[in-house]
Amino acid sequence: MVQIKIMYAFRIFRLVTTILILAYFIGTLFFCLSKHTTYEEDDFTFYNEYGMRDLTDIENLIRMIYFAITTLTTIGFGDFNPKSEVERIATTLILLAGVCCFSFIMNQLMEIVIDYRHVTAENQQSEDLSRWLGLVCHFN
Repeated sequence: MVQIKIMYAFRIFRLVTTILILAYFIGTLFFCLSKHTTYEEDDFTFYNEYGMRDLTDIENLIRMIYFAITTLTTIGFGDFNPKSEVERIATTLILLAGVCCFSFIMNQLMEIVIDYRHVTAENQQSEDLSRWLGLVCHFN
């Protein structure tokens, strides 16, 4: 039973890792798009509006992964949003891709939960049968 739990925990870990990798690449691509469509310091873009020029690389990375996760999951708190038309088009594409990806990931997660419940139910029945047979053998 421990091996089965480890197997399902590993499958969930893979899904979470997939989400984080996807968010990393989407955030990095959006950062590059925003940075390279900013030509002057007074352009109204994501890069200028949120002061990303003044932040360290780690702070920019954290901010972009946060933006990517809130966009991919379609939560969109509104604290970071696209400013230019090019960024809005890119965000629309990210939203469409996010719905597809997260639907697939949630489907995989539900399959894991259903499989786990099925396997544990079978193991519980076999344990009950073993106890009953042990009780019968005890009285024989």
